[in-house]
Order: sequence, then C-alpha cells, then structure tokens
Amino acid sequence: MNLDEAAKHLKARERGYLTRRLALLEPTLKGRAATSAVAISEQNGFTDDALRAALVLKAAAGQINVLIHAVGILTALPHILKDDERVESLSLGAGNTGRCFDLETNLRIAEFHSLEIHRSESATDGASD
Repeated sequence: MNLDEAAKHLKARERGYLTRRLALLEPTLKGRAATSAVAISEQNGFTDDALRAALVLKAAAGQINVLIHAVGILTALPHILKDDERVESLSLGAGNTGRCFDLETNLRIAEFHSLEIHRSESATDGASD
C-alpha cells in the first residue's frame, strides 16, 4: 500500500473524532467472543487494511518530522545569522546525528526544538483584528 492509497483508505473511513468513536465502541465489545468482536470492529472500519494504512502514514510522519527540522533550520539562517557570522557545522536531520548541536557558527551554537506554526483563529478564518 502506498502513501496515497493509505491516505484515501483512512479518509474514506473517517467518521468524526477517532477517540470518541473508540470510546463508543469499547462498551459494545464488552463480553463479546472473538468472531463477534471482529465483526463489530470491521463494521466500524477497524480492519487489517486500516492498520496497514495507519502504519504507512506513521512511517511517512517520521520523514515529515525530519523535513520540518531541516527546512526550519535552513529557512531560519538568513534571519538569525549576522553579516560576519559563518556556518561551521549543521545537523539537519532530526534526532541523533552524532553532532552536538544543530548549528555551530564562528560566533555561537544553536539548537532548534519543536518548530511549529501557530495561527490565530482570525488568521485562518479571514477575520481581521
């Protein structure tokens, strides 16, 4: 199963918040035998294919974290480096790459953590302040 197929598979079965759906499913399964529990689970979209799709997306998510880390650092460089500052070492891969710091320059060291974009509701719904 490729990434597109996995996303389509999960999207087709999306019916509200997963945690809420699971909470509603739990009491339904109480006291059931295996065949009955499997049938109810499958009726609710929790199948072997759903597991395979989720595993494909989980693997891709790990790569997205690496990409966010690397691109975040690279796009920050023009904003944080001083005119006389030079990059001496970079660790662009998320996680342990064997380097002590994400960025070492001739003037300082830096670590980049949890690169996130935060938007206010007004920024996402077109309203103005």
